[in-house]
This record gives sequence, structure tokens and C-alpha cells, in this order.
Amino acid sequence: MTDKKLDQILKQALAPEIDDSEIIVRGKLREQQVNMNKKKMVRRSFPAAAAIAGILFLGGVTAYAAGTHFGLFAFTKQSAEQIPETAKELIVEDVQQTVQEDASIVDCTVEEALCDQNTIMLVCEISAKEQGKYLFVPEYATEDDDMGEWSRISGISAGDYAKEKGLTIACIGGGITNTEELGIPHESMECRSISDDAMAIYIRCDKENKAKSMDVEFSTTARVLPEGEITKCISTFALEDLATASVVGYSATLKGADNPSYAVTNAELIQTKLGTYLDVNYSTESESPESVTFKVKDAEGKEITTIGGSGIELKDDGTYYERLIMNKMDPGEEFVLEFYDYMRNKVCESYRMSLK
Repeated sequence: MTDKKLDQILKQALAPEIDDSEIIVRGKLREQQVNMNKKKMVRRSFPAAAAIAGILFLGGVTAYAAGTHFGLFAFTKQSAEQIPETAKELIVEDVQQTVQEDASIVDCTVEEALCDQNTIMLVCEISAKEQGKYLFVPEYATEDDDMGEWSRISGISAGDYAKEKGLTIACIGGGITNTEELGIPHESMECRSISDDAMAIYIRCDKENKAKSMDVEFSTTARVLPEGEITKCISTFALEDLATASVVGYSATLKGADNPSYAVTNAELIQTKLGTYLDVNYSTESESPESVTFKVKDAEGKEITTIGGSGIELKDDGTYYERLIMNKMDPGEEFVLEFYDYMRNKVCESYRMSLK
């Protein structure tokens, strides 16, 4: 049986049902802000939950069998962000890497990669060079954290489990390091245990560099407790944006009174095989634009879920830009865009967006 087939069987057999009334946002986000001198970013306090909902897991931790293979679908199955059928053919398996620096206790292989002009998704498998010595935990975990946060074992802390098994804890992490070159403002990481000394990590990031070919530098870290010594393995690999993109413009018509406090100056919808992206440019006289987010609704008024966003960017001309990320969908010739003040729980402005 192939790893890919096993992955599909495990996803169907072991994934728990999620009670929508008891959805719990799990996971840890590691954001890496870069290139801040070139862009004026406006902080928005609300978003980290809403804007990154698509890259965090919802519901309980799946009880995956030890020694199994994790692919992109295993990680995104319980995520708000779904990989559409149209993007399956774009997934690259067993990505070829060139090791640049290796002074680590671990080896790293890129099992699967998927990207378009706006997004990169990776699943890497981290394994110990010396087996039977370490207990791998996520880089954001502590000895007191329950093992169930990242593995099939629950009801025992990482520290107690390591003590019982006679293992040394190693905190495992990884991420793209040439983020400025690739135009990556932030990246997220999720971890799932394969065995005591093997871990799968899922990296997801938005990118602003539209190049079709990318040379990626990836660093894997292992921090051994209790001394905290950190070792690194740095490798490079090439990614190709295999997805074609189409861009259409929408004109905005204000619904309601004149003299809006927020005015849409330009809006474009980008479609790729992986997802749907809405770029919005707008102006405002508000002194606190960071308190306003967007709601997207279809022509009948049904809300369309946004699974992420770029955050607000202040342009040189004093206007603002923001990208909204949605699962693959077609809003049709018309949809509604609302400026929503979450601090006051009210809609500031509502626009009917019509295909140009």
C-alpha cells in the first residue's frame, strides 16, 4: 500500500466529527514580519483569530496512528481552508532538496508542496538521525503541555512521557527563511507527531512575489532540553507556480447615504486553481481604520466565509489596500462588500460590487 493511499484511508477512518457548537480553535501561530521598512502596515487587533482562521485547526486533535504519513489533505481536513479538487494535480511530492548546512540532530524531507501566485503550502517530515533517543515536540510546546496537543497520546505531559520512556525532549520547528525575497509577510506552522522521534510540520504562508519560479531556503531547528542547545539543518529547493490566474475587476456602487466614511477605489478578484482572492483598495478619513474589517456576501445576502487576509497596508498616496482570501468559489456578476466595525458591532458602509 502506498503512503498516499494510507493517508487517504486514515483521513476517512480516523478524522473525528466536529460539533459546530463546540468548535475550538487549536494550534499555534508563528508569524514572521518582514520588509516592514518598505511597507506601512496598520495593525489590527481583531484579526488574529479571524484573519488566520484558515490556517489553524478546528476541533479536537485527530487520533492518528503512529508511523503514518501526513499529507496536505491530512492537515487541511479540519481547517477552514480547503484544498479544492482543481488543485490536486498541482501538488508536488518528494520535493528535491539541496542541503546547504547540516549541523542538526534531525533530517528534513519536503513530502508535499503546493503553491500559486499568492500562497505556499508545505508538509515536511522531520526525523531523528539517532533513533530511540529523543521525544519530538513542537517548538512552541513546553514540558507541561499535554501530548494530545500534537499526537495520538493524551492524558500525559510531554515531560512525564519523556521521563517514562527515558527520552530527551527536542523542540522541533521549521520555516522558510528567505521570506523577504519571496515577499512573505508571515507564515504559520502546525505539527503532528508521526512517532516519538519523527514529526510532520505543515507550513502555510501568503506571498506577494508573483514569480512563477521560486528558490526556497528552508531551515529546520531542533532545540534540545533542558540546556536549550539549538541545531539547524538548512536546505534549498525550487518551487513552481503551476496554477494559472485570472483577474477581473469589479465596480463599487454605494448602498445607502452619500458621503461614505469608507470609499472603494478599486477591487479585483483573482482566481487560481487553489483559491479565490479579493484585492480591495479604499480611502477613508477615519482615524482608526484598523477597527474595520470586511464582510463579503453573495447577491442574495448570504455571507461568504473569508479564511484569511493580508492585513491593512497604508499606501504612499494615503489610501489603503487589503487582500481577502476565500476558498475556491465564484461570486458571480454581483456580490456585496461591507465595511464592518467589529468594535462597535455595526456596518459602516455597504457596496454592491458589479463585474466590469
